[in-house]
Amino acid sequence: MLAIMESLVGSYELTLLLGVKRARVYQITNTDDFPQPAAVLAMGSIWRLDDIKEWAQRKGRTLNLDAPPADLLQADRDPGGSTGQSEP
Repeated sequence: MLAIMESLVGSYELTLLLGVKRARVYQITNTDDFPQPAAVLAMGSIWRLDDIKEWAQRKGRTLNLDAPPADLLQADRDPGGSTGQSEP
């Protein structure tokens, strides 16, 4: 059997994709024409990336798709794995 994986994004990933701040993501995601979330979790809503791509195309918005999904999780870290915080 073939398993199909779909890409999901949360509000943090939307800030990267749309190039806007968190407050603007909140405004955009609460408009009537924005896709409905795939799920609402305790940490927030998540959306299907394909739905976001379709929405962006309809709205004439360009998404920053340069970073692969795995890199999104490492966006705040430097190549050495440090979070930028100094240790005591």
